[in-house]
Amino acid sequence: MPSLTPFSRLLIVLLLSVSALSGCGEKTVAAPGGSKLEASHSCIDCHQGAISPGSGVNIVDEWKLSHHNSMNAAGCADCHEPEAGHPASCNRCHAGTPAGTPTTVNHVSTNPDRDGKCDKCHARTNGLFPTAGVKEAHFNNNTSVNYPGSYVSSQYERNCRKCHNPHDTTSARNNLRDWATSGHGTVSGFSKFRTKTRDDFDFKTAGSFTLKASQALSDSNNGQYQVCLRCHTTTGFIQYVSSGFSDLSPFGANDPKTGKPFRMDDYPTGVTGFRSKISSDKSKELTNCNACHDNGNGSAYGYKLRSVPRVTTFYNFSSRAGVAMKGGAIRSFGLTFPDVGASNICVACHSGRMTGLDVKMADIRGLELDKAGRIVNHFRGAAELIFRPTDKNGTIVGAGFEFYSSGSSKLQGYSNVNFTHDIIGTGSTNPLRSPEGTQGLAADSRGYGPCVGCHMNAKGNDGTSHTFLPVNRNASSTYRNGSTPSDPITGVTSKACAACHTDAAGKMEWNDSGIDPASGSSYNLLELQKVQYKAAAKAFARLLSFAVDSRTARVIEDAEGRPGTPSNWYGSNITGVKVQPWLRSSTKSDDSDKPLNGLVFYILGAQFTDPLTGATYPLRSAAYTMGSVYNFYMLYYDPGAFAHNRRYVKRLIFDSMDWLDDGTLNKSVCDPAETFTRADDSRNRQYPRLNTYAGVGIRGENDTFQYAAYLTSEELKQASYYLCGSIVTANNADGTIKSYTSDHRPAP
Repeated sequence: MPSLTPFSRLLIVLLLSVSALSGCGEKTVAAPGGSKLEASHSCIDCHQGAISPGSGVNIVDEWKLSHHNSMNAAGCADCHEPEAGHPASCNRCHAGTPAGTPTTVNHVSTNPDRDGKCDKCHARTNGLFPTAGVKEAHFNNNTSVNYPGSYVSSQYERNCRKCHNPHDTTSARNNLRDWATSGHGTVSGFSKFRTKTRDDFDFKTAGSFTLKASQALSDSNNGQYQVCLRCHTTTGFIQYVSSGFSDLSPFGANDPKTGKPFRMDDYPTGVTGFRSKISSDKSKELTNCNACHDNGNGSAYGYKLRSVPRVTTFYNFSSRAGVAMKGGAIRSFGLTFPDVGASNICVACHSGRMTGLDVKMADIRGLELDKAGRIVNHFRGAAELIFRPTDKNGTIVGAGFEFYSSGSSKLQGYSNVNFTHDIIGTGSTNPLRSPEGTQGLAADSRGYGPCVGCHMNAKGNDGTSHTFLPVNRNASSTYRNGSTPSDPITGVTSKACAACHTDAAGKMEWNDSGIDPASGSSYNLLELQKVQYKAAAKAFARLLSFAVDSRTARVIEDAEGRPGTPSNWYGSNITGVKVQPWLRSSTKSDDSDKPLNGLVFYILGAQFTDPLTGATYPLRSAAYTMGSVYNFYMLYYDPGAFAHNRRYVKRLIFDSMDWLDDGTLNKSVCDPAETFTRADDSRNRQYPRLNTYAGVGIRGENDTFQYAAYLTSEELKQASYYLCGSIVTANNADGTIKSYTSDHRPAP
């Protein structure tokens, strides 16, 4: 081999140097063998300072936390797929501007999610998922009529970052798992309770292009569904809260007839007017991460809370087809809730669709109540119990059906001025309730308001905040984790309760045990409250069934435990079902208006001021009867009502039962002369029972009602204690009752 000249040697050195520099980018392509961390080192060399636009955190640090790194699953090149030679030139690392653009020279996927790179490992067919069933939950895209929602709806395809941090897919996994067991994230619906929520209804079609929320109808009596998507889909929710609570536009694949997304209202008489069979978009959304999380620029995976302004909810109503309401539909009836910071996110949907005021407003507009269906608030309307919103006139109102006339001093009893759950997690105080009324921020110093402050403030090891449970997980009312609503509360996991409910020894009272006065059994104190509330609700339901349905064997319930009620409220219909006579006869007739057999039954002195017009009108007895039904369903659909606002709840139950038992508000629910002795009580203390009406029961047209026919002895005592226990103000030394309150209703 000939010897090299000095010039040849220099040329070889220069060529090798240039080759080494121009090929430095090839180190970013993953080499066979070795760890993903090793394969990613050359990427990290150049991008070690990169900050995630969604989370604001160093991208390399995030990736190192993920299973993609720790389980040697995916390195930088696996997702970003740089072409050979990336970066384009030396100056990409050594200052200056690289030549060309990423799409034309040395391509790299700058957004692998958008480019479909996640599908390489997590697709519908070849999906790699950590646990069984997770792949199916992501891709429930069936063609049958009834199928569940899924994590990946059409709006989430190639958009995994709406829930997952693309670099650290792992740190939030416990939150995601717990969310999947909650009512917000379950894809399997609810056992025995509204299975259609996830399986049957295609809520993305249930909106309106033309009507804003201020005009859209909140009820289903009209046969149209114009507001559902605002809460039953994430896309609809974001549209709604981002538009000042006005936009209700449907979304999804377009209808070839109209060029717009399918609407449920377009097919009211179709084969499956409520079902996704109509739409070519075979996917249903859950309440996903980006409903509550947004950094202000549309990125959810930094998990910053979405900013939602003070909530105004519209409670519009129209009667069903063929049923007259001479005053026209109720529209622009909005109530504004207090501004409670991050809890505004929750209030936007948990404020219900109807209020007790709608019953009164429909009545004064001449709704033919003998033909109308129930007016109910819809599901999980906890905000209606916790807060007292304001109408357009600035008047503070209650969302339940509150008896007595507008302006009456008795009506003010509902205001519950000592209540403090509404200031949890806020800077507000209540000087009427000390020290609880000063503990708002002590309950949750983050200032997120009462909903987040209680339901997303977990302590201990029983799940994360994303179960949305303030109590032990197995007391959940959702079913993906195998729980049922009857599972007992055994402990409180929310840290908020301790701020007010801690005794002098530092023990949180709701984690204490209490003795059931009916049975002598020991319960967690909060569970004891629930047991007594459920017994009272059962007594309410059975009395309601008797009062509004006078058929023999009338006390019936449907598959969900609700009392069966007829569609009429003060007359009779073609089946011969009648409301009990005392609910329509203790009134005054006025022949000037004749919607039913020439009679309109007004309650003497019952006046109501319309919040929309300011005019005052009398109310008919049928409105009070339907209002009682409204209250029952309002409480039935909120299983946590006993904890949300127990005084207000007791008051609504008491006054509703007071009306139903004889058509008169005379405090006849409890009978202080008939008592029971508290079980296992050395002091032999006694408490009033529910009124049994001298033992003969309440006589109807065809039968007689007695609580004992439908409640066990223990349930009757529990209901009595819940509703009547506050009557006793003092006991004698032998336990007998010494004195009572002058008003038998539960104190507000």
